[in-house]
Amino acid sequence: YLLNKYSYSGYLKKKLKFIILPYIVVATPGIAHAFLDGNPGLEYPQISGLSTPAQVAWYYLVGGAQINYALWYIPTAALFFACFPVFKIVDSYPKFYWLIVPLLLLSNGLHRAHFPPVDPIRNFVYFLPVYLVGMLACRYRMQISHIVNRNLIVLLGLFLALYGLQLFYSDIDGIYASRVPFQFNKGWVDIVLFQKLIFCFLLLGLINRSTVVLTSNKLKYLANISFTLYFFHVYFLYAFEFFIGEKVAGAVFSIWFSMGLASVLCCTALAAIAQRTLGRHSRLFIGS
Repeated sequence: YLLNKYSYSGYLKKKLKFIILPYIVVATPGIAHAFLDGNPGLEYPQISGLSTPAQVAWYYLVGGAQINYALWYIPTAALFFACFPVFKIVDSYPKFYWLIVPLLLLSNGLHRAHFPPVDPIRNFVYFLPVYLVGMLACRYRMQISHIVNRNLIVLLGLFLALYGLQLFYSDIDGIYASRVPFQFNKGWVDIVLFQKLIFCFLLLGLINRSTVVLTSNKLKYLANISFTLYFFHVYFLYAFEFFIGEKVAGAVFSIWFSMGLASVLCCTALAAIAQRTLGRHSRLFIGS
């Protein structure tokens, strides 16, 4: 959608202003907590010999080394932003989309990095074919929507089959993560990678059939503040876990679900207050 709308410099300026800058603001409390509450050099030996400013810089560069671990995505996304010209070439010569096939095989062997997620380059390579599938779906959206709408039952069956395979016959609990790339101790197939790709197209088909529900004003507002939800939800979850107790919060489904709902409500309230007090500048601080 954006390839022909911006120049490379204009695209990067927009991303720096509305994603990287609020990321720096939002990451700062979590990084401060890491340095005040512990010794980062002991937790992450790769930075033990660095000066404190260099250690702080490392935390910003990897994103996921602090309590707000979900921020791992921003340094990874920054690599995608930087590759804007490459993706433009790919889209100009659609035969390059065949690269998705070998790249998916590469991701299948690479696996996600083990928690905590502090390897943006590995994340970038892992998600590269997924990003290209998204580009492909965008370029041929009319044809793909038609195929998806006609084959929703097939997609649902494939998704449930892979889900059942993971649940009953696989050693994978959650994502297929490994400390070392190309380590197949959980099996030769990253089931979740292919399962979630199919799920994306299944959701696309369901969305196409549910436009009335999805265009409600409340959901539109949540969509508009989605970056605020993403940036802050872990902070609120961490606060709830602190008061409730981590073991109780993770063991009781009703408490776990209530915490998730409460974190969304808190993020929504934060967005409303920030937008009212900061006006159009709120996007620079909270992402929306």
